[in-house]
Amino acid sequence: MFTFTIMDQTNRYFQKKRILNQEFSDYHSSFVKKFGIFAIVYTYYKQRQISVFMPSSNEMIESNDTNVSPQSEKEGLAKDVARWSNRCNELIEQCNKVDAKEFARLQAENGKLWGQLKKRQEEHSAELATSQENLTKLEEENGRVAEEKRQLLGTINR
Repeated sequence: MFTFTIMDQTNRYFQKKRILNQEFSDYHSSFVKKFGIFAIVYTYYKQRQISVFMPSSNEMIESNDTNVSPQSEKEGLAKDVARWSNRCNELIEQCNKVDAKEFARLQAENGKLWGQLKKRQEEHSAELATSQENLTKLEEENGRVAEEKRQLLGTINR
């Protein structure tokens, strides 16, 4: 029977979390590429934990009565339609307030920064590879020096 230690389970959990975060990041990037400004507005609201899709809780109709008449249900739905309409108009106004030139400049800057990041990652990976090669050579040399030291101590002790 195969059992996991707590450390194994923790490592697996964090590995899954990293994978899920990467997948989310990939999906988010493709979402932003597809939907542009609307995705950015959505991200803005999501980061601030403001609901984009739902009216605020004080705007919601609280109906605890199980015997709702068709007329009151119709009135409630009309109020919901009005709230949703207002919410959509607010979001459209916020999207229209974004300066197109500024948005284009920020997108270009973002692309430039991603390019710099990828370039630096490549540089660091190349540097890491050479450092690992140097480390291997130094370890081999250290082993040879240790062997020579052992031999010299052996000849001195004889």
